[in-house]
Amino acid sequence: MDQKSFEKKVVGEFAASYVKDGMTVGLGTGSTVAFLIKKLGERVQKENLHIRAVSTSSSTSELARSVNIRVLDLNDVPSIDLTIDGVDEFDPKFNGIKGGGGALLYEKIVASASDYNIWIADASKKAEALGTFRFPLKCCHLGISIPCGSLKQWSCLPRCAIAMVTYISLTAITTLLTAM
Repeated sequence: MDQKSFEKKVVGEFAASYVKDGMTVGLGTGSTVAFLIKKLGERVQKENLHIRAVSTSSSTSELARSVNIRVLDLNDVPSIDLTIDGVDEFDPKFNGIKGGGGALLYEKIVASASDYNIWIADASKKAEALGTFRFPLKCCHLGISIPCGSLKQWSCLPRCAIAMVTYISLTAITTLLTAM
């Protein structure tokens, strides 16, 4: 296992220690979260840990179910106690950017429904200043000129693409903006 994978494993497994019996847990998406889910699965098996999960992607749902974590739809839970997800970039003051991957809409909705959020990352995600990579912004097609205008005021060059996007049980036409 290389250094980066080792760091992801250590961070993901440590984050699993914050999950307590009876919690409803939001599970993010990505390679670091995969280590979290596998560790939670071990805890379900060895400690008889009873948790419910709300997932941010179909791949996360599949992995969670494969290790006997009960996955529910966000509409079926009154609240989420804790969400754990990877962060795409963080600075020395621990400000961060989420949303660099394909599950950004569900990640943001689940995080917003959570009492607490933990971001996990390996050292490669640390940046001296935020904004070292392009990231998508999801917007409703209605009124798209408004966020495009704001981005232009910030010297960004938005490019729009209309795409059919499928997340867990939601299929929608989504407008993706990429700011440069």
